[in-house]
Amino acid sequence: MPEGLWLLVLTPNNQKESPMPNRTTEELNFGRLGRRHLQANFQGGDLSSDGGLMLLRRIDARTGLSRMAAKALTDRRAAGRVHHRLRDLLAQRLYGLCCGYEDLNDHDTLREDLLMQTAVGRDRPLASSPTLSRLETGATRADAWALHGVLIEHFIASFATPPEELILDVDASDIPLHGEQELKQFHAYYDHHCYLPLYVFCGQSMLACLLRPSRIDGARHAAAVLRLLVNRLRQAWPEVRIIIRGDSGFCRQPLIRWCERSGVQYVIGLARNKRLQARVGQAEEILKGDYARTGKKQRLVSEFTYAAGSWDRPRRVLTRLEYGAQGVNPRFVVTNIRDGDAMQLYDQLYCARGEAENRIKEAQLDLFGTRASCHRFAANQFRLLLAALAYTLMQRLRETALRGTELERASAATIRVRLLKIGAAIVRNTRRVRILLASHHPLRHVYAHAARAMAP
Repeated sequence: MPEGLWLLVLTPNNQKESPMPNRTTEELNFGRLGRRHLQANFQGGDLSSDGGLMLLRRIDARTGLSRMAAKALTDRRAAGRVHHRLRDLLAQRLYGLCCGYEDLNDHDTLREDLLMQTAVGRDRPLASSPTLSRLETGATRADAWALHGVLIEHFIASFATPPEELILDVDASDIPLHGEQELKQFHAYYDHHCYLPLYVFCGQSMLACLLRPSRIDGARHAAAVLRLLVNRLRQAWPEVRIIIRGDSGFCRQPLIRWCERSGVQYVIGLARNKRLQARVGQAEEILKGDYARTGKKQRLVSEFTYAAGSWDRPRRVLTRLEYGAQGVNPRFVVTNIRDGDAMQLYDQLYCARGEAENRIKEAQLDLFGTRASCHRFAANQFRLLLAALAYTLMQRLRETALRGTELERASAATIRVRLLKIGAAIVRNTRRVRILLASHHPLRHVYAHAARAMAP
C-alpha cells in the first residue's frame, strides 16, 4: 500500500467518518538521540519473541513425547471436520506452556506466529483457543490414565541401560481454587479451597500427578499409585532396587506393609508422639547441657527399634536431634533398610527428599500446573497432565541438551527467560525457513551447544 494512503471507514449507517491513517506504514517519532532522529514503524516483517522454539521442536522430535501423548489419547472429533491433528494440538499447547503462555486465549494471537507454526510442523494458522478449549473440556478419566501411562513409558525409554536403583519420592501439594469447580473443598491446613494433587518423582522425572479433592487424608491413593508404578518398573527392569521416600504424612500401615511384602525399601518420616519423645528425652537433656556450656548448636543422629500400637512388628527408627537457640527440634524416620549407619541414611538419603518439593514448585509455578480453572474435575486433571508433559519436555531439554552448560541445573523459568525467549526474524518461502536470531544474545553459545547436542 503506498505510503500516506488514507482509509475510509464506514459506520453501520454507511456514513463517512474522519479519515484514519494506515497504522502499518505510519512513522512514529520518539525525538532525537544526538543528531539522530528516533523513528519506528510496523514494517519489521515476521518477528517472534520465542526463538528457542526450535530447541523444543527438536527435543520433542528426539524423545517423541507429543507423538506418544497423541497416540495414547482417543480422538473423539468427527473425522470430516478435523483441521488440526491431535498431535499438533498437543505440541502447540506444550510449546506454549514452555514459552510462558499459560492461558488458552494467548493462542488466538500465537496461532499466527510463523515460528510457532514452524515448530509445530505447519505452514498455516494453528488451532484457536476454542479448539484447544474443546480438547481440554472434553477430557475423560480414560485420557488421564492414558497420559499417566505416557509419563512412565517416556521415563523408561529415557534409559539406555537398566538402572541399578530407583528412588521414588511421593509428596502432595495444593492447587488453589477460586471458582465453582467440581469437587471443590476447603482445606484447613492451606486455609483455602483447593485440590490436593499427589506427585511421584524419580530424581527430576515426574512419574505421576494425580488430582484429588482436598478433604481427604494426604496419603490417600498413594499406595495404589506406587504399586502400579513399581509393577511397571519391575516389568521393564526385574532386578532394579526400588526405594520409596516420603514425609510423615505418608507413614501409613497399608503402604509400609505393602513395601515389606513386595521387597520394596522405604525411608518415610514418622510423626512425633509422646512415646517417641520419651525415647529421646535423655539424649535431648545432654544436648541441652552441651549447648548451655558451649553456646553452639548441638546435633545428634541415632537410631532405635520402635513399634507403635497399631504396628504388627517393631521397625528401625532413625532420629535426628538438634538443640539450639530455639530449643529442641527432633525428627523421626522409619525405614526397612538394614545396611548403612543412621547418619548416612538420614543425611544422604532421607534429607534429599527436599529436591522433590523443588520439582513440584517448578511444575506448578513455572509450567502453570495450578491453572485449574475448568469446571469439570476431569478437565482440570487433563490440564495438570499437560503441565506435567511440558515439565517433562523441559526436563529432557535440560538433561539432554544443556548438560555441561551453565543452565544444566537451571529451573524451567530460568531456561525460558534466558534461552527460549530470544528475538528472531522469520523468512519463509517455498524452499526454506530461515530463522534469524538476535546477534548479540548473551547465551548464543549455549543455544548452539543445545542444537548440536540434539542433532539427528
